[in-house]
Amino acid sequence: MIMSNIYITIPERGSTLKIIIADDNKDNLYVLSLILRDYNHEIQTVKNGLELIENLKKDKYDIILLDIEMPLMNGIQAVTLIRNNEAGPENSGIPILAMTAHSIRERNKYLKYGFSDILIKPINYEKLNEIIQKQFDLWNRQQ
Repeated sequence: MIMSNIYITIPERGSTLKIIIADDNKDNLYVLSLILRDYNHEIQTVKNGLELIENLKKDKYDIILLDIEMPLMNGIQAVTLIRNNEAGPENSGIPILAMTAHSIRERNKYLKYGFSDILIKPINYEKLNEIIQKQFDLWNRQQ
């Protein structure tokens, strides 16, 4: 994989974004972490929705990348808990990007569940950058 042509611009802000990634595939976690860390984002990874909820209760993040299909607690269950303040009221509006191999035609279904947007696997890293910036900017305007 050639990563030299991938550019992720950090939104105007005093520091880098703190991103948590929930995915049960260690290769996905590794590649996403590597790319996002290369652009000075602070990354935390977890393997399922239960670990995500526990981390959100203990620490503050700017954005969540959340796989849909994981063991113990899937992405839909996790986003429902987060939107219902089960991970703390400060997290109920956090941008949450669904990561799925399902069709883009299912985007509206995921938005209804409470996701902010959707990333289709395999992830296009330019699209990842675009969506992260868009969702972070929208969330900042609401703060």
